[in-house]
Amino acid sequence: MLTGQYTLRLDDKNRLTVPARLRDRFAPGIVVTKGLDGCLTAFTTDGWEAFRELKLGRLDPFEREARMLRRFYFGATFEGHLDGSGRVPLSSPLLAHAGIERDVDLVGNYEYLEIWNSNRFQDIDRQSHGSAEDAAERVARESKG
Repeated sequence: MLTGQYTLRLDDKNRLTVPARLRDRFAPGIVVTKGLDGCLTAFTTDGWEAFRELKLGRLDPFEREARMLRRFYFGATFEGHLDGSGRVPLSSPLLAHAGIERDVDLVGNYEYLEIWNSNRFQDIDRQSHGSAEDAAERVARESKG
């Protein structure tokens, strides 16, 4: 499980340093791709394989929206390893998608990490406070049947 929130800064080569307490999870590899809501998503290799097979692998390539989603996720994806200092490079297309220039918020979201432009995340976080309670109640009602 990937949890926590970290405020970080990219280095001059657009590398993100993964916090030390999370690095062992990414030792086998890391996959960074475009995320929803204007962020990037970082998966462990096992997490990416599960997401790819369960969500993207089941999409019908003859459907326009399926092709669009596959392009969205696979087009700018980086698959690799953390370097000796725990850093992962972020490509220009990924940075542009998330509007990231230097300051980022790294947020655990159970199966993956979200990488946010810090200002954008602060706005999203403020907006979600009131609606998180509403969403929790709605989910609770729906799960009861």
